[in-house]
Amino acid sequence: MTKKRVLIILIITLVLALIGVLFGAVFCLKNQTVVVVGEDVTYTNQAIIETAGLKQGSSIFLLDKDKAIERVEKTFPDLKVIQIKTLNPISIEIKVRKRYETYYYKYLGQYYVLDEDLKVLSIKENAEDVQNLIEITLNLDNINETTNVTDFVGSNAQKNMSYNLFVAIYETQYENKTDTIKDAHNKMSSLISSISFDLGYTINGQAFNRLIITTKQGMKFDIGKATEELERKINVCFAVLNDDEVLDNTKGKVEITYNSENKEIVNFYKGE
Repeated sequence: MTKKRVLIILIITLVLALIGVLFGAVFCLKNQTVVVVGEDVTYTNQAIIETAGLKQGSSIFLLDKDKAIERVEKTFPDLKVIQIKTLNPISIEIKVRKRYETYYYKYLGQYYVLDEDLKVLSIKENAEDVQNLIEITLNLDNINETTNVTDFVGSNAQKNMSYNLFVAIYETQYENKTDTIKDAHNKMSSLISSISFDLGYTINGQAFNRLIITTKQGMKFDIGKATEELERKINVCFAVLNDDEVLDNTKGKVEITYNSENKEIVNFYKGE
């Protein structure tokens, strides 16, 4: 190897080392802030930052944000980390909000209290402790004897349907969008008695996810392909519920299903 080539390699090495030192000195974590969305979060910003465990001075590019979110959500069951966002080369923002009790599922005599993401917030022994929540009555996956508080349950499709039901109710049944997240949960509980998950099939045997909703008035919404366009479909169902000329809104069923050509069909069944 010639002296010229050795000199070039040495210069390149020194430049890379200098870049590494500059990156370590400039692009490192120095500022962490917490932004609370909504209300009712009782934990201090400092407690959330400490639990996230993102060390000061760490490279801003090597932060394990997913692990930090997992640590916070395991420590504080009723806290949702919306995101951890990099603001600039030295700063991050941890955005959080309160999780609210939304559903419950009865399993082996116990009542598993869940939020709209199907995270277990608590486990109750008495039915009166869940009387203001929406019951999940059928086919919730992954709950068993080892399920604990802070665990997420349900399949990905079930999580999608349960969360998007909350969003759809808020978007379609609310005139005042300035209401709080807590108000939105209360509104949802005042409209819906229970939900369940199931499968539907076209004539040629093609399967699709169904979300079955029972309203407080006793109407049923049987929504096919509930992982797709749920907001629009919820709007269709409630339009029927609120139209006395179409159905007696204390009974009956609205069914959204699909034929062999995957065409959506909306059926109205009048209650007896």
